[in-house]
Amino acid sequence: MFRTLQAGVGAAVLLASVAAQALPVTATLTADNHYGLYYGQADGSGMNFVGRNEPGEGGSPCNYNWSCAETWNFNAGGGDYAYVVAWDTGGQQMWIGDFDLGSSTLVSNIASWEYYVAPVTTAFAPTGNPPIGAAALGALIGSATWANPLAEANNGVGPWGTIAGVDPSAKFLWHDTLTGTDPDRFEEEKRRGLTIDLGFAHTILPSGAGVSFVDVPGHVRFLRNMLAGVGGVDACLFVVAATEGWKPQSEEHLRILELLGLRHGVIALTKKGLVDAEWLEIAELEVADHVTGTFLDAAPIVAVDSLSGDGLDELRAALDLLVAETPESADRARPRLWIDRVFAPKGAGTVVTGTLTGGRLRHDDIVAIEPGGHEARIRSIQTLGATVDEIGAGNRVALNLNGVGHDEIGRGDAVVTPGRWRTTDRFDASLDVLAALDHEVSRRGAFAAYIGSRELPVQLRVLGSEALAPGTTGAIRLFLPVALPLLPGDRFVLRESGRDETVGGGEVLDIDPQLRASHANPDRSVDRVVAERGWVDVDELELLTGEAVPATVGRWVTTPDELASTRDRLSALVDEAGEVGLDLSTLTEPERAVLEEHDEITVDGALARRADRVDPFADHPLAAAVLAGGFTPDLPADADRNIIRELTRRGILVERDKVVFHVETIDAAARVAAELLADDPAGFTVAQFRDRTGASRKFALPLVAELDARGITRRRDDLRIEGPRLPQVG
Repeated sequence: MFRTLQAGVGAAVLLASVAAQALPVTATLTADNHYGLYYGQADGSGMNFVGRNEPGEGGSPCNYNWSCAETWNFNAGGGDYAYVVAWDTGGQQMWIGDFDLGSSTLVSNIASWEYYVAPVTTAFAPTGNPPIGAAALGALIGSATWANPLAEANNGVGPWGTIAGVDPSAKFLWHDTLTGTDPDRFEEEKRRGLTIDLGFAHTILPSGAGVSFVDVPGHVRFLRNMLAGVGGVDACLFVVAATEGWKPQSEEHLRILELLGLRHGVIALTKKGLVDAEWLEIAELEVADHVTGTFLDAAPIVAVDSLSGDGLDELRAALDLLVAETPESADRARPRLWIDRVFAPKGAGTVVTGTLTGGRLRHDDIVAIEPGGHEARIRSIQTLGATVDEIGAGNRVALNLNGVGHDEIGRGDAVVTPGRWRTTDRFDASLDVLAALDHEVSRRGAFAAYIGSRELPVQLRVLGSEALAPGTTGAIRLFLPVALPLLPGDRFVLRESGRDETVGGGEVLDIDPQLRASHANPDRSVDRVVAERGWVDVDELELLTGEAVPATVGRWVTTPDELASTRDRLSALVDEAGEVGLDLSTLTEPERAVLEEHDEITVDGALARRADRVDPFADHPLAAAVLAGGFTPDLPADADRNIIRELTRRGILVERDKVVFHVETIDAAARVAAELLADDPAGFTVAQFRDRTGASRKFALPLVAELDARGITRRRDDLRIEGPRLPQVG
């Protein structure tokens, strides 16, 4: 349903007749675009230019007409290949095709073809003759990575009819009309003509704007793949075949897109060439009726025929207008890329693709892949087929990652910036229940949630009631089996696995609910998040809500009522502590932040007291008494241990091995050690230190131990030698 058109711009059909011995070649070509014909070796050497259309060599006035063949005659060497370089004036790329001349039969089998989309170089001149020089083309071919053909159709299949001069068994190679890319990646998809998994394409619109497409399956059996592809898109190209009309999966896809919050789109009514005018008009009316009242109500309906190209110009113009009207993705400096594809090209390591939202990624950035927290470095970035150094939100992106194996991550994981996301395994959300549902939604049922590109089983709890009726909106709590990086505002779709039906979808409201389910009343209000927690770190609050909020106090956010209550409570505690002061170690970080900004309270070190109170520890007599004792301090027996502890905490006193010294005494001891080592650098003993200071062994041992602890001296056997912090003598 929601997919890129597939049709035939940029195609060339190439047939050749080769003699087994001599190699005169007759090549009959027909194309609806520009091409040049060459031949040369498989590695690009020996390249020769034959000619280009507009018109052909024989004077054929074909001018890009599928039903008119052009014939070329040239002599190829042994082992040569024929090459067709094709391009379109509206495109930004060359297309090189080759086929093998190693057979005497007409080479028209699709299996003989290969193609390579080449970058446009300065050597390529669309109006030149040749359009690209033989040597330059040879260099491109030498480095080309050839791919199998994208699609085919037999000669005689409309809209071309039978092409004169071309064998009816010949086959035609064609590309996607709108983008130049066939997003169907698997052989089964090409064989069945049915999209099974996600495909990807991009194009440049007439305005020059680039647009990327995520091609999602339309068949109901592959709905989970569709859901993996629609997360993170900005708008949709909603496709309905005129031959089939509106189908049940059309309705389900439309509802899913609405549940995911899409607000912009264009409707393409395809296969118009296969129905008459009356049928087409009825199909348009049917589509318009079904989208009435939805986000596609005013969307243009563009009828197209991808094979003939009828309507494609109008579709491109509608897409140009859509891109211009769709708001750009916001850059919140919090990039997140939901992975929808992981692969490992030979020699390139792990590559992941997805739609980037929330911020920018740069070459060499360190990223985390959640869940699991795998860290990796971005080796290179590609978007729209080009390598870039950085990429912003709203773009389809391929990241080449170093440091993580392709078998360690997968679809549904998210690439994020480390430290910028909070992961969660439960969240509160709104749920819009589809009106078409024939039963209520309650906690009973096997549910699956689709978030980003991830599908995961979830448990559900309805908040505020037992169940939600069809067509209503209510609050729920979802429990996940793994923790994902989420934010309020993220959208999800909910399906019930047992009934295989879409139940509804909604918006994440709270990624870290604090209240029990029976009391929760979630919304996206930042004030509610703060009120439920009382105090929240400003950075943590941004992780929880996605909103940058100024701090109330310090680095904390709180409510006015909580701030006033905290100030009053702390004032009372400070008053109770008196002159000694309130020990800050007994307070929480927010409480300490409040005290530091309190006009009537002074914070001194680890104590808080009223600003008009004198610090009782300034010039404290106990400190003076210890200083007076020098190397042999005499601490009063009735000394208050609380006072000693506070003086020690302030660095005025030093306690070592239950002996208390003044800090100035320690400085004096350091000078004594420096003098002893100046006399004898080999070291000094405790006895020598004792004799020099006049202290007894009771005091000398703790003093030397303190010098060792401070790095002033170091112990070597029974000696003290110079430490890194020994002061200079003199």
